[in-house]
Amino acid sequence: MHPASVTSSPRTNVSHLYYGVNLQQMLLMIFRFVVNIH
Repeated sequence: MHPASVTSSPRTNVSHLYYGVNLQQMLLMIFRFVVNIH
């Protein structure tokens, strides 16, 4: 979780970016699900 280690290791940086995209897609799916209910 330290910014220095994230910038020093590109693999960790890519994995954090991939996790962020997955989290964004999951939130979007939940948002669409909630909108479809209403």
